[in-house]
Amino acid sequence: VMAVADFIGIIASIILGYMVSKRMLKPIDDITKTAENISINNLKERIEAKGPDDELNRLIKTFNKMIDRLQGAFNKQVQFVSDASHELRTPITVIQGYANLLDRWGKDDREALEKSIYAIKLEAANMAKLIEELLFLARGDSGRQLIEKEEFLINELIDEVVMESKLIDKNHEISNNKNDSAKISADYKMIKQMLRILIDNSIKFTPKDGTIDI
Repeated sequence: VMAVADFIGIIASIILGYMVSKRMLKPIDDITKTAENISINNLKERIEAKGPDDELNRLIKTFNKMIDRLQGAFNKQVQFVSDASHELRTPITVIQGYANLLDRWGKDDREALEKSIYAIKLEAANMAKLIEELLFLARGDSGRQLIEKEEFLINELIDEVVMESKLIDKNHEISNNKNDSAKISADYKMIKQMLRILIDNSIKFTPKDGTIDI
């Protein structure tokens, strides 16, 4: 009787253990299947957290948060590529146009040669500035923008940015008549970037031949 009871008990224990272990391991199986379904084109998969707040549930929540971060990073990357492509298309087209002009007439026409060289240099400078701005935004979005403080004269920086703006923009009168000397402690490159953006916006929204005073 004891042998039969032991045999029945062992069989029952195996069946019960299998059922319990399968039920306990189902969330892990769900995590595995979801991980297999996730790809660069499918970051919408999530695991539904059920039952008590135990270790497995916390693992599921951690996994879902990790996928959320991956999706956010991927979306920012797609947006950055889209912005860069859109913004760089115009200067590249202008450079190609003037390069073709040089190829056709530049060898014989001195005026066309000088005009093309000036335009290509200007658009190349604009592209360099644009790339710097895009990288600045990308580093800011990813939290990798480092602040490097130093002491410098803000009035000298303003003079420098205004002079650069005058060289680039010939359609407005840009001045800085009042520019008192002042020393600040800040990130030189970031302050310069901010000043450039302010002047660029002023140029964009000021009528032709208008005055911009910094």
